[in-house]
Amino acid sequence: MKRTFRFKNLTPIYFVLETMISFYFIFKHGGFLFLLEVVITALIGVKIISKFGFLNFATHIQRLTPLSMLKNFGIAIGGLLMLFPGILTDLMGILLLISAFITSFKEKRKEKKNYRNTQNNTYNYTEKEDTKKKEAYDIIDVEIIDEGK
Repeated sequence: MKRTFRFKNLTPIYFVLETMISFYFIFKHGGFLFLLEVVITALIGVKIISKFGFLNFATHIQRLTPLSMLKNFGIAIGGLLMLFPGILTDLMGILLLISAFITSFKEKRKEKKNYRNTQNNTYNYTEKEDTKKKEAYDIIDVEIIDEGK
């Protein structure tokens, strides 16, 4: 008989771990800091989802790549995980956000490199034309008229 892996099997394990970590945090730092952590991370999650989340697809739909999809989903799911109360979900959300922002940084760096290469090639061609034009403008054509007295 073949057993299949299902995520619903992980749900009780997640709740036990989340409860243990939350109780440890409350015992170590107090209930007020736990409540403060829940509220602050929920606000950060809302801000991240509203600023960077799924709506970012609409603005970049023409140049949608697998890397940008991974970045946008990572940011949206990381922000969503930060909305849920609990230390473990916040840690998973932060890890997703860090990986998504690293992916975003690498993507922007690659785009800048490609843009610079395009600009350098364009600049080299136009530089030669500009020097020819400058040489033509550097010559001053003067006509001297001698008036007889």
